[in-house]
Amino acid sequence: MVIKKFLSRIGLFSIPFFVIASAVFIIDPYNYFFSHNFISDEVKFHVINRSAESMPRGNTLWKMIKFKKHPVPNVIIGESRAYDLNVDKIRKITNLAYYNFGVPGGNYNSIIETFWYANEIIKLERVYIQVGFHNYSADCSYNLMSDAQKVCKRPYLFFSRFYFFEESVLDFYYSITKKSLDPEEEKFNLKTWNTILENQGESYLKSMKYPEKYYRELKKISDYCKVNDIELNFIIFPDQQDFHDLILKHSLVDMYNKFKADMKSLGRVYDLDEFYSAISKKRSNYRDIFHLQHYLIDTYVVENVWRKN
Repeated sequence: MVIKKFLSRIGLFSIPFFVIASAVFIIDPYNYFFSHNFISDEVKFHVINRSAESMPRGNTLWKMIKFKKHPVPNVIIGESRAYDLNVDKIRKITNLAYYNFGVPGGNYNSIIETFWYANEIIKLERVYIQVGFHNYSADCSYNLMSDAQKVCKRPYLFFSRFYFFEESVLDFYYSITKKSLDPEEEKFNLKTWNTILENQGESYLKSMKYPEKYYRELKKISDYCKVNDIELNFIIFPDQQDFHDLILKHSLVDMYNKFKADMKSLGRVYDLDEFYSAISKKRSNYRDIFHLQHYLIDTYVVENVWRKN
């Protein structure tokens, strides 16, 4: 009797864990266990992008899994600015399929590890790396890829982390209710603009240290591409003039020029960032100090990089 009671209690105690594990497995919020199921990829991807906290983690894992199942030899790697590049438009220009590894919150650690991850899966032919000055610093050392790689190698982690269950529930909810997942149109807001200017502009520049490690690792990628006949390109998006003014304020022009010289030593560079340019001077061309309006990405950036190439 004692053993039966013990086992029944264990069984009752296990029910919540069984429910959570079943929900995560059946709904499969990252398409890890199945290629597709009854919930669309569109719903799942929107749930991943529901907040500033979920976007970096979610996009990194989602894109790693999807690329492994459907690899292509042409890739775009970078952070939130690369994320906005439309591969369908690029395909129409080049007649080539590209995979966009751009991740909001990405940095040079994630760029470097993403390259080697993609290279392990397929023989790469063309690589476009979006780079920026503001996080070209030894202090910007967090790593988005490490956790995603752990989950890919240890799938039991899908059942032991609550946010996977939360995303499964949200996937089911939005799939059933058919509620709109379209993000609100981003409008200029001076308070938000100044917050980003201070928190992601000024704070980054105050603590900048030349990233010898990042340059070394990028040089390894550059050397590898030369030996293995991989076309390597770097894209520098145009930052808004308010950020350029901070570079001047903190006397970082020499480091800024060093950043550009480093990139030019590694591969072909599409440098669209120029102080006092017609693009950078107009705030209305931007969503914040780093991010162009989408229509300018689709035209100005894509045209200057892929059509000229």
